[in-house]
Amino acid sequence: MTIIDSFQHSQNLLQQLAEHQKVSDDTELSSLTNELIAEINSLKTKVAALTRQPAAAEQTLEAGAPSICEKSGCYKFENEQGYFCPNCYDQSGSRVQTKRLNKQLRVCPNCRASIKPA
Repeated sequence: MTIIDSFQHSQNLLQQLAEHQKVSDDTELSSLTNELIAEINSLKTKVAALTRQPAAAEQTLEAGAPSICEKSGCYKFENEQGYFCPNCYDQSGSRVQTKRLNKQLRVCPNCRASIKPA
């Protein structure tokens, strides 16, 4: 049972209570049950929005995820030029551009890692 299901079940029980003859006859109880129904609806909407947010955030992260360049062994990002240190990005999320030493070797000025193609 999910949280949304729990809210739905609570809402159904409260609706049954609100329709009971003794509650219907008492204006104060009727008012309170209507307020509770409205509050449960509001909470259910908020929880549903929160459960959708992680999925949207995950898609955003996947869109900005780096890809490994086979020729350099470094990370490449979709909207940025240059080759980035995989060590710095994996450890701290930092995008540090590497410097080319020769045809097959790049070095990171930040962590001083030597990066060769795979």
